[in-house]
Amino acid sequence: MITYNNLPMKYFFVCLLSFCSIVDSYCQVIPEKTPEVFFQDSDSGKLSFHLYNTNFFKNNEYFNNLHEGETLPGTIIEPTMVYHPGGKTRFETGIHLLKFFGQNGFNRTEPIIRFQYQPFGYFQMVMGTIYGGSYHGLIEPLYQWENTFSQPLENGLQFLFNTPRFKSDTWLNWKKFIQQNDPFQEELTVGTTLSYKLISKNSFSLSFPFQTTVNHHGGQIIENHVPLRTIFNYSTGFSAKWDMENQLIRKIDFQFWLLGYNDISQTQLQVYRQGYGIYPKTSISLSNFETQLGFFHGEGFMSSEGEPLFFSSNIPYNEYFLPTRNMMTCKLIYSKKIQKGISLAAYAEFYKDFKLSNMDYTYGVHIIFDRDFFITHLFL
Repeated sequence: MITYNNLPMKYFFVCLLSFCSIVDSYCQVIPEKTPEVFFQDSDSGKLSFHLYNTNFFKNNEYFNNLHEGETLPGTIIEPTMVYHPGGKTRFETGIHLLKFFGQNGFNRTEPIIRFQYQPFGYFQMVMGTIYGGSYHGLIEPLYQWENTFSQPLENGLQFLFNTPRFKSDTWLNWKKFIQQNDPFQEELTVGTTLSYKLISKNSFSLSFPFQTTVNHHGGQIIENHVPLRTIFNYSTGFSAKWDMENQLIRKIDFQFWLLGYNDISQTQLQVYRQGYGIYPKTSISLSNFETQLGFFHGEGFMSSEGEPLFFSSNIPYNEYFLPTRNMMTCKLIYSKKIQKGISLAAYAEFYKDFKLSNMDYTYGVHIIFDRDFFITHLFL
C-alpha cells in the first residue's frame, strides 16, 4: 500500500488539474442507479420484465483507526417481474442476489416484493422492498455509499413527493425483526430527505435541503437486557447550481451543510452525547467528468449510517477518539453511457485529515445494466 506522508498538497492539486484536462468528451456522469419510481396512468395493465445488474470493484486504502481498509469485488443481479394492475398501482416481485468474488455461492439471497400506490402524479406510497440506499440522497457523513453494494436492500414503508419545487422521501427501514425471547435487539432506521427549490431561473437554481436519520436498537421482548441505543442525525444547508449545457463546463454545484448528532439513548453508550459538523463542498462537471472538493470540520460528530471517516469516534465501540476533525475531501468521477441501459463509472476519492499523517483514499469501477423489457398488456 502507498502512503502519502511526504506528498505536498500542491502536488495533489496539480495531479487533479492534469486529470481534468485529459478526459473524453462523449460521456456523462452516471455514478449510481437512479430508478424511475413514478409512473403514468397509461401504464395500466402493463406487464414487463426488469433486469438490474451491477458488477463492482471498490478498494479502500484506509490508514486510520476509525475505519479499516477493505476490498469489495462482486456482482449484484436483480431479475423481477413488474405488473401495473391499474393506473395508480404497481407490483414488482423477484430476487436479489449478491456475490463477492472469491467465495462459493451467493453471499446474500433475498426476495424482492414491492407494492406502489400512486393516488396522485406527485405522491406515492411504497411498501415491502423500498427504494433505498443512494436513492434517498443522503450526504456522505449520513450515509456510507458503499452500502449500495454490500447492504443494498431496504424493506419497510416509504412515502415520496415529487413536484417541480418540492421533493421529499420519508422511509422506515426495518433492518432486524425479533420474536419473543430472541437474544438480539431489533434494529430499524427512520429517515427523511427533502429539498425545496426557492429559485429556478434560466441556468441558476437555489435549493434548501433537510435530512434526518434515526437509528434505533431495542425491543421489549428480547431475552437479554442490553441498553437501548438511539442515534439521531440531521443536516441542512443550501445548494446553488449553475447549468451550462452548451459549454465545456456543464454544471457547477456549491453546497453548504450544517450537520448534527445526538445520542438520545436513555443510557449514554457513546463517548459523545452530541456533536456537529460543517461541510461546504463544490463540484464541477464536464461532459463526462466530475470533480468534487470539500472541507469537513467536526466536533464530536458521529453517525449511525454515515461514512466513518467523518466521525470523532467509532460506533458502537468507542475505542478511538478524534474530538476535532478538519478534513479535506476530493472525488474524481469518470462516467460513460455505453449504450441504452448500460453505463460505466470509475472513480477515486481522497480524505486528508490535517492531524493524521497519512491520506486515506479509495478507488473503484462499476458497470451497471438496468433495463425494462415489455412483455404484454394484461387486463384483469
